[in-house]
Amino acid sequence: MHDGRECRLTFERPVLSTDGLGTPVPNSWQPIARVWGWRAQIGDGAGPGPGGPRAMTVRFRVRWRRSLAGLTLADQVHCEGLTYAIVGVKELDLYNGRDSRRQWLDVTAAANPDAV
Repeated sequence: MHDGRECRLTFERPVLSTDGLGTPVPNSWQPIARVWGWRAQIGDGAGPGPGGPRAMTVRFRVRWRRSLAGLTLADQVHCEGLTYAIVGVKELDLYNGRDSRRQWLDVTAAANPDAV
């Protein structure tokens, strides 16, 4: 996948937070990792889909690290000014002649380009 573009990624996890009056604050996010990775576009979002424009789909590849071990579909990722909803996470065991467990993560994510 190293044919994609290198970019800086910020992974975030939703958190429950409240304002000064104890009212829940929607859409609160806490950064869990800021890493370099590769971005490859796998869907351009062209053409209408069910319910409106289709989302732009990308795949990010990052080195596995403990801070990303619990990455879920509830998390999100920022890259180059767009926020992407994570739609898939896969650990890759690419053999390179030594213990290859947990070397890489492939993260598939979708962003609606009109939501910027």
